[in-house]
Amino acid sequence: MSEIFINGREQIVSMLKTMDHTEKVKLIRQLMLRNEKLGRELLFESFSFEQVTQVDPNTLFQLGDNIHQSIWALALKQTEMDFQRDILRAINRKKAEKIYTILMEDDFRPKAYDIARAREKVVHELVEIMQLQKKTIRQ
Repeated sequence: MSEIFINGREQIVSMLKTMDHTEKVKLIRQLMLRNEKLGRELLFESFSFEQVTQVDPNTLFQLGDNIHQSIWALALKQTEMDFQRDILRAINRKKAEKIYTILMEDDFRPKAYDIARAREKVVHELVEIMQLQKKTIRQ
């Protein structure tokens, strides 16, 4: 017997998460022409924190300015050093130094819930910036 999908949105998000970035952006861009709100929501839901470094450098720099250093430190905690380095190199140097200092503190041991919330905040802000600038993920 075939499956019945009650929530098609979850299926779309699941599909978008597995798609190539180029294809995903192209599809969401087309959807935004018809339903901007839905397109934005799907972009947010299908975009992961690990993809933050895939946006253009100017957008990443602006994202760095828009997010407080304590949120950045939480979001970057428990990520690969290369990923941390990519983010810190892309943002304002003074802020990057403050974030690095927080990350290196011995008593900086945030809870997984706080890390997840910080990453969600970063992705949400990125989607907002991308929408305002009408920019997309680098292919």
